[in-house]
Parts: sequence; structure tokens; C-alpha cells
Amino acid sequence: MTKSKKTYHHGDLRNSLIVAAEQLLEQKGVAALSLREVAKVAGVSHTAPYRHFEDKNALLVGLAVVGYGRLADEMETCVNDQPDDPSKQLSSSLHAYIALARKHPQMTNLIFGGVLKNLCYEGDLAVESERAFNGLLRIILNGQEAGLYIEKETKELALLVWSIAHGFSMLITAGQMGELSDDEKATQMMVSNMGEMIINGIGHKNHNS
Repeated sequence: MTKSKKTYHHGDLRNSLIVAAEQLLEQKGVAALSLREVAKVAGVSHTAPYRHFEDKNALLVGLAVVGYGRLADEMETCVNDQPDDPSKQLSSSLHAYIALARKHPQMTNLIFGGVLKNLCYEGDLAVESERAFNGLLRIILNGQEAGLYIEKETKELALLVWSIAHGFSMLITAGQMGELSDDEKATQMMVSNMGEMIINGIGHKNHNS
């Protein structure tokens, strides 16, 4: 009996390739990722990926869109779950950022580790990366509008928080935090404390009007 070829509805092939690519990314890292390997894991011909990705860089961009989109969705959830509490929004956003980094370390390295520095941020990649940052920007602005945070440039404060979360995430995923890197409960406690220090640091009560 002849084995029938797989058929795909519109969009299914691309999604299958992205899923396979992320699986390989997390297992082997960016350097080992190839369109041929992705095709093999997805169970399609070695030429099938070229229908959607002209080369490895295009595939990396597709993966990055997924990573940024995930982060953007988490930022929106942090706001929606605590609509009247900007401080909890900020604390939750830190937990969400670092939880994603722990769960998807290679994806984190892809989108924030300089891998994409030579690629153009345009199209979906620009949209999703901006949506992720704008989510945090919205959280900081909510706090300012509630009179909780100092009246500095909102983007400046968002970049400060983003940098702290990013730095901590990269240290954790790189295993540079000793036993803390493998202790989720201790990490969550440290993130909570970090969030409290950030909120106190940019809090209106610590600055003259």
C-alpha cells in the first residue's frame, strides 16, 4: 500500500514548521537550526519549508514573531487581570517575563541575545516587538496616571524596568545565578522582592513633587 503524502490546509504547513523549528531551537540552539532539520521534524519534504521561508534568517524571524507575540500577550494579560492595580500589573509583568525566559531559554536568547541584530525589524516582527514593549509602557503609564510613579518620561521608566527584567532573565537562563537558576520557588520570591524594589524606586512618595 502506498503511503499517501500529507496535505495541508492554508497556513497549516507554516504553523507546523514553526512548531518544529521551536522544538529544535530549544533542544539544540540557534546555531544547529536548519531548514532541512525543521522539515525532518515536521515530517515534510526537505523543500517544503521554502514555500514559506526563503532561508534560515527568514525562519528565525518567524520564530521571533512567535516569541515577541507570546510576551506581548502576557503583558496584556497582566493589565487585564488587575485593571485597577498598576502596582500588581508591574509585579505580574516581571513574573511573566522571567517565567517565559525560564520556560523558553533559547527563544529568549533568539529575541534578546543579539541574534537578530543584523535582521530588519519590519512587518510582523516590528509589530510584535513593539506590541511587547508597548504592553510594559502601558503598565508604567497606568501607574503614572494613578499618581503612583514619578513623572519622568514614561518610555525611560519602561526601559529601566525592561532592562532589569531582561538582565535577570538572561542570568537565570544562562545558569549564572547558582542554585537559584534551578529553584523556581526561590526565583519567584526574588522576582517579587525585585518588583517591590522597582515600585519603591520609581514611586512618587520617594521624590519631591
